[in-house]
Amino acid sequence: MMNIMESLLLIAARDGNVKFLIESLTTQSIDYFYTRSKTDEGEDHYNIIHLAILNEQAEFLKQALDRLPIAAVQLLLCQEVTTFRSYNAYHFAALRGNLTIVKLLVDFARSSFPSSSSSSSSSSSSSVTSPYHKPWLALDVNTKTPLHTALDMGRDECALEIMSLDIELLCNTIDNKGVSPLLQAVRGRCEKVAVKILTSGHSYSTSGDDDLSPLDVVPNCSEEVCKLLLDKHPEMIKKVDEGGITLLHKWVMIGQVWPFELLLNRDTTSAWRKDYIELLCMAEKSTGNNPLHSAAYNRTEGTVEIAQVLIKAYIDAYEKEKGEVLQVSPWKRENKDGDTPFLTALIGRHEKLALYYMSVDIENLVIYASKSVLYAAVWTGCDEVVQMILTSVDPACFNFMLLKTSEGKNVLHAASNCSETTANMLVEKLSRLIKEPDAKGNTPLDAASELGTSWLIKLLLKKEPSSYKSSAWIEACKRGHLQAIESFINYSPDFRTLCVQEHDSPLHHIHLRSYNQYQAFLEIPLIKEMVNMPDTNNSTPLHRALERRDMLFAELLLSTNNVSRTIKDKSGRTATNLLAELCDQDDEWEKMCKRIGINPRLRTNYIRPNTMGVGANVAKAAAPLAGEMRGTLSVVAALLATLTFAAGFTLPGGLNQETGEALLAKKASFLVFILADTYAMCCSMLVLFCLMWSMVCDQDRAILLVDRSVLILIQALYGTLLAFMTGVFTVISHKSLWASILVFFMCSLVAVSANKTVLYKILDKLAPSAARDNRNQTRSLEEGTALMSRVGDNSPESQG
Repeated sequence: MMNIMESLLLIAARDGNVKFLIESLTTQSIDYFYTRSKTDEGEDHYNIIHLAILNEQAEFLKQALDRLPIAAVQLLLCQEVTTFRSYNAYHFAALRGNLTIVKLLVDFARSSFPSSSSSSSSSSSSSVTSPYHKPWLALDVNTKTPLHTALDMGRDECALEIMSLDIELLCNTIDNKGVSPLLQAVRGRCEKVAVKILTSGHSYSTSGDDDLSPLDVVPNCSEEVCKLLLDKHPEMIKKVDEGGITLLHKWVMIGQVWPFELLLNRDTTSAWRKDYIELLCMAEKSTGNNPLHSAAYNRTEGTVEIAQVLIKAYIDAYEKEKGEVLQVSPWKRENKDGDTPFLTALIGRHEKLALYYMSVDIENLVIYASKSVLYAAVWTGCDEVVQMILTSVDPACFNFMLLKTSEGKNVLHAASNCSETTANMLVEKLSRLIKEPDAKGNTPLDAASELGTSWLIKLLLKKEPSSYKSSAWIEACKRGHLQAIESFINYSPDFRTLCVQEHDSPLHHIHLRSYNQYQAFLEIPLIKEMVNMPDTNNSTPLHRALERRDMLFAELLLSTNNVSRTIKDKSGRTATNLLAELCDQDDEWEKMCKRIGINPRLRTNYIRPNTMGVGANVAKAAAPLAGEMRGTLSVVAALLATLTFAAGFTLPGGLNQETGEALLAKKASFLVFILADTYAMCCSMLVLFCLMWSMVCDQDRAILLVDRSVLILIQALYGTLLAFMTGVFTVISHKSLWASILVFFMCSLVAVSANKTVLYKILDKLAPSAARDNRNQTRSLEEGTALMSRVGDNSPESQG
């Protein structure tokens, strides 16, 4: 641990407390000023010079350099911070970039350090020993000198000052990656340093990392530096690295035009023209890209101008060397993927460059291309290129173009990526491709449906109304492309017929994001007609919505009038059954049912919940319906109770005038009459009690009581009918047996025919037109009409 006084000295250096420094010079020994901070591990860290530089305390540094003994300052300047890349004071000054501090250190170095590397210092403890006698030449852990550090940070002025201490030695020192100061200066836009090195007359290194030379990165610097490099190092122009990458490849990727103009205007000899043609046609070994391919990867504004300069120079050179140089035009050359520069520009969505390449040689680049450039242009949405191809090339030539990919997709499969105007041109020019499927059997309309491109669906259907398979619209439904579905409905004349034939509808597959979207979907007239349409499994859209747990759509259907919940699928399950299962599994479904006033567990035979109202008004609409039935049933039940009550005191055969006993009391038929009449009266009275209690209980129980009252009333009617038969038989059988038998037969026929199933069959036999109407209604159900909803509700299966 350092003592308090030592800490104060370091604090003074950090804060620039010159007064404390001066006072310490009079009170402390020289060793005191060698104090260094400590790391947590106890290692030596910063001294006062380091701290003054890092905190940009120039005045404190100046006083320390002037007042401390030279040997002490030399030692402090040479001390390295091993925990920070082995930097010394000059490294820190270069890192910080304070020009005043750098000049202070440079001036001190000129006046106080030995002038040559052979100089030696005294052997005292405060003397500087080799190799630290020139700290501006010291190397950090990456073998970088302070000059390297300044150039890394782009400190042009600071680097220039440091370099002035020993320009030749510094400029020949390379770091551990082989990077020379010249390359660093050019790459880091330190123009003054670069010019100084190139014009100094001293030797210097030009090496770089990744096989780079200063000329490779000169577009980052200035025209002056570029001219100097071109003049002093012309050998760099034709340099090709191990990967086959030339100077032109590297310059193209930087994206500056002026270096190419300087390069192309510096020499007009035949030898240079040949060299230039060779450079422009040279391809990278790994990719096969020439400089024009590389231009396609650079999206900067100057890239098109660069391509224009390169191609114009190539054409001029080729024309002048035509008799001697035989090179395939670089814009026609293919890389290892088989792509020309034009196709590479399309793939990279560099449309302006692609347009320029096409203007140079449209015939070779488009008509005789080995790949489908039109498909690439359509796929990448290069509308101007597509329109130029369609207007410039005869459609008959399209046979020579590969309009399909290896997967069988043609240009219309990708038309969704273009604008509507471009797609319209494609459909008109290449209408024969509308019905062409890809390897998976999908047509362009299938692709448009999947992406939900409604305007393209409209274009394709207008051109070829029967150009799609039956399931083309299903993907649009699953992905929630509402406008695409509307395009199918509005522009396909056979859409309704197709849905009926396939036993399918958009309602069975639709998946939208909001309740409002579903409402808009159901407002479509044709969709309204299909709300109860069964599919091949006899499942309605409500079945499917519940099966895929689409709560929004299920809620809307459950709240919509004429949507049946009682149609059974092939497994015998109704939508109400499915809804009850979901409510048992998930409380959210239970809350939804309560919100719209539905009880899926309520089982009724004669009152159907789906006829009770719409949406949140279900509860309000159910009451009037139950009230209407309650009124009707109460009238019938009261009438039956009155009749049966009166019949109980108006007995067949009369009464004994003396005793008041029934004359036929011991006859079996009379006893059956009494029992049947009593049964009918009791059932009628029970109906009245049920209807009375239904007026004061909750909605579900009220509906259940009214529903059960219908069944009890039927029993009362049967009892009444039996009472009538036995009463007639009792009084006339002994006089006219045949008449009593006929009455018995007629009443029995009515009793049997009153069964719902038997009654329907009798009506089918006795009234063929009614049966035919019933079959027509069933057919309408398959077509998804609203009429089928009523047929389904009246069918025997719906009564369970």
